[in-house]
Amino acid sequence: MSMKELLLVPIFLFGAVIFYFGLLALAYFPLALGYCVWERRLKARAGAAQYAPRVSVLVPAYNEEKTISFSIQSILDSDYPDFEVIVVNDGSTDATERELQPFIDGGLIRYHAKKNGGKASALNAGIALATGDIVFFSDADSIFEKNTIRNGVMYFSDPATGALSGNDTPLNPSGILQKMLVVTSHIGTGFVRRALSMVSILPIIPGNLGMVRADILRAIGGFREVWGEDLEITLRLHRHGVRIVYGASTKVIAECPSTLRGLWKQRVRWIRSYITVLSMHRDMIGRAKFGRFGIYMLFNIASMMCIPILQAVNFLLLPPALYFGAISLGAMEWVAYLGFGCLFIVAIIAILLDRSPRDLLYLPYGVALIPLSFFYSAVVIYSIWLESRALAPDWNKLERRNPREFQAVEHPGRRKLMLGGAAVAGIAAAGPLLPIDTDEIYAMAAELLEPDGPLGGNLAVSIHFSDWPDWRDADQALLRTPESVHVNQIAISAGRPDWTFFQWQGREQWWSPEQHDTDGDILDNSVALLTAKGYGTIATLDALAPRYLQAHPNCAAVDIEGKASQDIVCSTCLAYGDYGNLLDAAFTALAAKSKIDAICITELFYDEHCFDERCRAAFHASTKRADWPRDAHGKIDWQHPAIGQWRSRQVARAVARLSAIARTHKKKLLMDVRVSRDDLARGSSENGQDYRLLLPLVHQLVVWDYFAMDRLSPRATGKVARYMSRNFGRDRYWHSIGLWNDKGGAIDAEQLAHAIRSARQGGSSNIWITPAKDLTNSHWQAMARLKLGKDYAKSS
Repeated sequence: MSMKELLLVPIFLFGAVIFYFGLLALAYFPLALGYCVWERRLKARAGAAQYAPRVSVLVPAYNEEKTISFSIQSILDSDYPDFEVIVVNDGSTDATERELQPFIDGGLIRYHAKKNGGKASALNAGIALATGDIVFFSDADSIFEKNTIRNGVMYFSDPATGALSGNDTPLNPSGILQKMLVVTSHIGTGFVRRALSMVSILPIIPGNLGMVRADILRAIGGFREVWGEDLEITLRLHRHGVRIVYGASTKVIAECPSTLRGLWKQRVRWIRSYITVLSMHRDMIGRAKFGRFGIYMLFNIASMMCIPILQAVNFLLLPPALYFGAISLGAMEWVAYLGFGCLFIVAIIAILLDRSPRDLLYLPYGVALIPLSFFYSAVVIYSIWLESRALAPDWNKLERRNPREFQAVEHPGRRKLMLGGAAVAGIAAAGPLLPIDTDEIYAMAAELLEPDGPLGGNLAVSIHFSDWPDWRDADQALLRTPESVHVNQIAISAGRPDWTFFQWQGREQWWSPEQHDTDGDILDNSVALLTAKGYGTIATLDALAPRYLQAHPNCAAVDIEGKASQDIVCSTCLAYGDYGNLLDAAFTALAAKSKIDAICITELFYDEHCFDERCRAAFHASTKRADWPRDAHGKIDWQHPAIGQWRSRQVARAVARLSAIARTHKKKLLMDVRVSRDDLARGSSENGQDYRLLLPLVHQLVVWDYFAMDRLSPRATGKVARYMSRNFGRDRYWHSIGLWNDKGGAIDAEQLAHAIRSARQGGSSNIWITPAKDLTNSHWQAMARLKLGKDYAKSS
């Protein structure tokens, strides 16, 4: 036997294994394609019925500090009208609870802490608290799409459906292993589960994306405290005759192993739990009493256990057989070719069925399946050995990555060309087999081929009534500019709680002189005019309070030199005192105005202010520090992280109240924040604006990037954009570019264009220009050349 033949042995063996699964795929093809027809009809019926029961989302958590805040925020951003989020902390020993604190303080989640008892006990604790008709269980590292809940509920519009197995996809893959897992995920999840769903034999509801009717879940006794609780409850649902369907449109993005060591631990855990759960339900195997699923369990065991073992045995026997001439590779060659061909076709169809043409780029990584198939055989054999020795199970929890660090910002042009080419090639090969609108898929591929550049995005501008001698000119001047038609949102100054540009009933003493001199409501008039012209509107409420402090000087913030501010209110009065109540009342009056789309709270920053005895006592109560942190000269170190975190919690307390008001009135809440120029990672915590505490409470941050006032180049906006987009996601912030320079004037059109271009290339999707009064024709024309804003964007 030659060396060449020896090297070809694993390849041909793998081809033979794939050939076996290819034979199964022949049966799966019509079922998987038929699923698309069934799902389309179901969507039409669900839309007509307007089915929207209450949903309880359960998130068990054990030491999830890296991922849980991002995961919970993605759930809260869901577009479903009636759901609750229940987080059960299963005795975490890390900072999980601290990461959840903003959500708890803001009343955004229901939180339950318990002693460590395992995932099943945490889920059962959540079920006991759930008030929904449908229970949705997930993991603390899963990221929801906005329509994940809504799409999942759709399948339950069929009364016969009792449970749903969702579509979990890998989180931003990097490296050969994860990209290969993307391909196998499309095949094993998107393709196979579609087929199995059509004949009601789905073998598992994944633990990170499962939905079950609450009455069914309680009737069968919830989860059992066993390794592989998701598999066990799936078999128990089948035992009770519950119909389980696959929800292809119900997606979460989840972590997958990035190393062979991590993959080994995960798969050993899976196989050991599979063996354990099968032994618990061995009376179901092959029994027609349990319908098609009982028979299918035999084939499932063959695929999961027997085939990998046979592959390993043949790997040992085949070289001697070749050496002694008992078999020739030529006899296996056609089997291998058919196997590889089948893998390629199934992968393409699975990827296109999942409407993910970008993932066609990962097809070449499927070659890694050849050595990994033998790796999997070793996993099965090792797992059986461990189980035979009755060794205690080890959870082998997957190492979490911070999902914020893996959000793609821009695809380089060459990558887009490769993606588009792969998509077109895939469509040409498999498109005729798909019962879906291939024109839509072609459009997705064409989108990938578009050149890079600062096209589209959203554009907002700020107008301030006080900038004009006659307040009526504020919006009229903007509307007279032809290029303003491309603006998406207009932020309008609503004034301050002690100086309003709106008729605040019962609080006339706080109206501005302009509002007193006007019969109508200044803000309402402006909003009505702009809304009629097709603009979205944001009311900006300023938290400074010079008039209030004249009447209540004891509420003034005191700086590190002991001087009382004339316009900044003490953060303790804001968080706990009467001024916080006044701000809440003004915000409520604004939120009640139906035509406003959002409210932006501004000027809530504390750097060198709030260091009097009142705040020192509050600082001591929170941190147990007897005094402020001080520098080597004995002066208060106002940039010390302990002060920033404490102050940020005080600000977050006030913002949490505003967030609740905004939700009540169905308004979006935005908040202006500063940039930590010397260290972006501080996230403005030195200003009492820690992004990570505030983001769970607001819809978006408005990040002040006034580069010219800081004597920086317009290129500085790119650095801010990259940091914000990579760490928080481009849709969670507006990039506010100030027109002011450090000399009291305004930057020119070229500087503005350079700043916008750098921000867009850095990843910013939402550009906010302030103030509108400084926008000249040259500025507007520069923005028009960049094709920024409405009519240029593919989506808003």
